[in-house]
Amino acid sequence: MAERRWVPDLVLCSHAERVRETWALMAPLLGEKIPTKTLRTIYPGAPSRLLMTLRRAPDQAKTVLLIGHNPGLGAFATSLCGAGSKKAREKMSTKFPTAGLAVVDFDVDRWSDVASGGGRLEAFVRPKDLG
Repeated sequence: MAERRWVPDLVLCSHAERVRETWALMAPLLGEKIPTKTLRTIYPGAPSRLLMTLRRAPDQAKTVLLIGHNPGLGAFATSLCGAGSKKAREKMSTKFPTAGLAVVDFDVDRWSDVASGGGRLEAFVRPKDLG
């Protein structure tokens, strides 16, 4: 993420201990202190609750990283992407692995305007794609 300059302005993180531990290991690698909100609404990961959570993000945050749980997070990411590489979207919908990353761009001014199918998948990175 740091290499590709995918550094969020805000992290919305599940309250689950394992997720918080993972973020604590990852955060220093991005090179700066990133505001993080730990939220119960992210666990267990129902796509409708994840959408509600994302829509409540402050508009000052231009890039948000949502860290949660599968299978809900993968289904949510897939539901957001109405555009982007068809091959990457198919890969993502087939298997969204642990530590997978979907970079989704929205042409909206406010997070409250994010809608299912309204995003463009810019990248889908799986651990096995690295190194």
